[in-house]
Amino acid sequence: MNKIVIAIDSFKGCLTSEEAGIAVMKGIKTIFPDCEILLFPIADGGEGMLDVLISATQGKYLSAVCTP
Repeated sequence: MNKIVIAIDSFKGCLTSEEAGIAVMKGIKTIFPDCEILLFPIADGGEGMLDVLISATQGKYLSAVCTP
């Protein structure tokens, strides 16, 4: 059995890290349907960093109203 690790950053303005990884995974699965794939969205600290952190920790967005 083959195993592939996908760790990809976002495509700024086009795809999030997770969306890009899923697209790559689907492409690999069309050629190697029995391959085990591990998907790890990553970020370099810029755009998409919060999405990666929330995904990695199974977190969620919370909104709060703050007053001075």
